[in-house]
Amino acid sequence: MKKLIVRRLIGGLLLAIFGFYILYRGINLSILGVRYDIESITSIGGDYIILGGVSALVGTALASTSYMFQKKWLDYTLTIVETIGIVIWMIEISFPGSEHGSLVWIDTLIAAALLIISIPWSKNGYKEMSYNMKKPVKESRVIVSSSKDLDQITKLKQLLDADAITQEEFESKKKEILDRL
Repeated sequence: MKKLIVRRLIGGLLLAIFGFYILYRGINLSILGVRYDIESITSIGGDYIILGGVSALVGTALASTSYMFQKKWLDYTLTIVETIGIVIWMIEISFPGSEHGSLVWIDTLIAAALLIISIPWSKNGYKEMSYNMKKPVKESRVIVSSSKDLDQITKLKQLLDADAITQEEFESKKKEILDRL
């Protein structure tokens, strides 16, 4: 489980850093496109803002929840959000006459790879994930409400040790005393 938490933390941090970098690049391109009235650069900047914003959001969520007990709904939601962001990004850059270069496809592949690294990709998650593990049974402590109950249990134990009663009789009487509490 520790391995998956570390993988989720590192993958989430890398995805967030990559997302903020792409977002920064997109904002700069959009500013340049508007400043010099070049519509294609403004468009490319907007596309980068989409991929960068979604990647930064999902990466931050993955990293910030990596140490917690993971929830299936959270993993599914983050996967869907990032996938939608990547699909929108790919649709934007695939239009005929698009002036996006091969660097754009590399950025898309990096975002997808970082998502794949960060999220457990199986129908039910991995067996080590906390949402698949049974909750540990907490050690129960018996609190005896009075010294009379404690004395009765002590006497029963002495009778058991002296072979005056069987283990089943001891357990039955002890349960009866504890149930009254």
